[in-house]
Amino acid sequence: MITELSAVLEQNDSDAMIRLRRIMDGIDAAVAYVDNQFKYRYANRAFCNVYGLSYEAMTRLDVHTLLGQSSFREVHNYILQALMGERVYYERLVQCGNGELRWMLVQLTPDRVGEKILGYFAVMVDIQDRKRTEQVLSNTSNELRRLLDNMPGPIAYIDQQFCYRYVNRAFCEWIGLSGDCIQGKTVAEVEGEAIFSKLAPSMRRALSGQSVSLERIITHRDGQQNWMYLRYVPDQRSGSDIQGVYAIMSDIQALKETEKKLRQVNWLLDSHINNSPLAVTEWTADFRLVRWSPQAEKIFGWQAEEVLGRRMCDWDFVFPADLPDLKSELERVRNTHSHHAVTLTRNHRKDGTVAYCEWYHSCLYNEQGQLVSILSLAQDISSRVEAEQRLNYLANHDPLTGLPNRSLLHERLKQALARSKRSGKPLALLFIDLDRFKVVNDTLGHKVGDRLLKQVSETLRDCVRGSDTIARLGGDEFMLLLEDQANRDSAAALANKMLLALTQPFYIDDHEIFIGASIGISFYPDDGQDIDNLTKNADVAMYRAKESGSNSYQFFAEDMAQALQQQVVLERSLRSAIEHDQLALLYQPRYEIRGRRLEPVALEALVRWSHPELGLLAPRSFLKVAEDSNLINELGEWVFESVLKALVGLESVYPNIQIAVNVSGRQLRQPHFVPRLEMLCRQYQVKPSHLILEIHEATLLGDHEMLDRLFRQIKQMGISIVIDDFGTGYASLMQLKQLPIDVLNIDKQFIQNLGRNKDDEAITAATLAIAQKLGMRVMAEGVETREQLDFLIAQNCSFVQGFFFGEPQPLQDVMHHLQTPWTFD
Repeated sequence: MITELSAVLEQNDSDAMIRLRRIMDGIDAAVAYVDNQFKYRYANRAFCNVYGLSYEAMTRLDVHTLLGQSSFREVHNYILQALMGERVYYERLVQCGNGELRWMLVQLTPDRVGEKILGYFAVMVDIQDRKRTEQVLSNTSNELRRLLDNMPGPIAYIDQQFCYRYVNRAFCEWIGLSGDCIQGKTVAEVEGEAIFSKLAPSMRRALSGQSVSLERIITHRDGQQNWMYLRYVPDQRSGSDIQGVYAIMSDIQALKETEKKLRQVNWLLDSHINNSPLAVTEWTADFRLVRWSPQAEKIFGWQAEEVLGRRMCDWDFVFPADLPDLKSELERVRNTHSHHAVTLTRNHRKDGTVAYCEWYHSCLYNEQGQLVSILSLAQDISSRVEAEQRLNYLANHDPLTGLPNRSLLHERLKQALARSKRSGKPLALLFIDLDRFKVVNDTLGHKVGDRLLKQVSETLRDCVRGSDTIARLGGDEFMLLLEDQANRDSAAALANKMLLALTQPFYIDDHEIFIGASIGISFYPDDGQDIDNLTKNADVAMYRAKESGSNSYQFFAEDMAQALQQQVVLERSLRSAIEHDQLALLYQPRYEIRGRRLEPVALEALVRWSHPELGLLAPRSFLKVAEDSNLINELGEWVFESVLKALVGLESVYPNIQIAVNVSGRQLRQPHFVPRLEMLCRQYQVKPSHLILEIHEATLLGDHEMLDRLFRQIKQMGISIVIDDFGTGYASLMQLKQLPIDVLNIDKQFIQNLGRNKDDEAITAATLAIAQKLGMRVMAEGVETREQLDFLIAQNCSFVQGFFFGEPQPLQDVMHHLQTPWTFD
């Protein structure tokens, strides 16, 4: 309790301290507070008077010293019971300060804070008169009666049948009946069955030979209620059985009021400490911990019993790096009597986490100017520090992937260039751009795209060393700074490692996603002397890798910059080509296999660009430029109008002919795609059933419900739907079965290897067999040899198309294919 008093003084709550002392010194009972180290921390005036000691002398003692070895052994078990949370009563002879021995009733009440026992309150009540009474009980009956009648407290003698055999005058006054009306009657008859049922267990224990003590509230005749201490003492004479029990009562109302006041005082002190958001600790002059508040337990995790008594340097509480400065500051305060100090430290919690704490230290001195203790109040500022660190982190890291961002990469690259210039060692930049990420983003949505980027980031992290910097520049672009051992061999090995890792499937929800990457590599100093040139040239090399085929890398070379410039020029030229009629359509016939005959049933429209300088360009030369520059919608509009114009002339001559048009995913997802198509068909007066839309398999990665709704709108117009390039890994046959699709078009790479690659033959045969089982028709594009055709016929393929039947030609030149079927020799 003395620690709480110190805390009140430190908080300048003098009024609370004055009230406390007045309350305690005004209590008649002797009251003291002993901590769990058996040291007297507080004693009121009555307690000090019992032992004839001053307050200062009393609070320097412990229980062992005050009582002496023999007496301490007698009460040691009672003290341990109190420290385990049990309220304890016992009686003992106390040698007072004047040498007199007096009997005292001692009550030990635990000082409980939450689940912890910090010490106990010792309350002593003088029972010298009552003990004399008990001693007199062994005298003759007449003497006993005379003495007992003069006792102020109620006394009764109860036999084995629970009958009153004797009651003194005080007992009669308490019951409100004469002795003749009580003696000879049972307890139940005198006090009622309800009270008897409560007292009977204790009386039975006394009749079995135990001395029993209990407390109960007694209601007097005038209605006043008092707390009474009731003691049952067995009447066991030498060599005989127990004849009955003595019921001896003592008024403990004052004791109960003292307990109430003690609880009020304890609440007052605890409210100052426990309601504070600060952790309150107290250290001795040699930095030994003597107080640890509940808030300290909450902040740091250690219970008080785990840390009290420890020196500051004896346990892993303060970070070793912060401990010297902390101790130096406390030493300064102690030696200069500065009284106050503020420090900031990192502290370990019990669970191993770190708390950043701001400490307010205050020194407490005695009247002689000697340091008694240091009261330290700690505020947990971890959230503030973490917020500052988080802001700094967010300023330098990509919020989605956690990788360094462009800003942090620029700073590290700046430092790396400075080191390379000093050491003469090269460094490498690897520019990484994901292949097919836009397809995933456009079809499965941005949420799936974001989750994919997170998985890709983890994959890239696993590929590089801790000394390398892998950063996300934005979108699906990443950059790796390779500083140590940066040469062509190590850069190539690392690029191959990343490419191999990125070709493995990524699993998100129910989707199995395949991507790849294109990597461009530049070196300092060969490919650039500054950050801008190194970055630009790595980007240029990446584009060259993308053009040369997915999932590859390229080192920067001087001619690449020129090629990139040509790409930019190509984009500008494509805009002009749409406006100045430089585009043309060629057509390739499509045949249906009917026994030994191949009937021409459709034409596929293939766009070509008649470039004024570069000549005739195939779609692979400019379609990606159209996609990247968002010209694909304009190009698609031109193709649809051109095909519908062609159908106007064909419908009358070939009424069943169809023309297939390739549609990109971006076109398909235009909000007015279907209404616009309906309007164009009405404008050119063409039946929609003469159109076939060829949709790349990757498009099916999108929202299934949206695709189903869109496909059904297209089918309601009468337009056929073909899934192009099936087998590239974006969709399964079961997914396609759920959509209104007319034909599957097997990817050309499988067809081209028929007769040369057994695996591709097996895949093609299996695809045809499963599709037929599911009631779907299959077309094979890219047929170039008779061997390929024979294989497809043997596998019951529905449609074929390819150079074996003729190259794409202008409409007038290809019309003769529509007049006659293709027959076998």
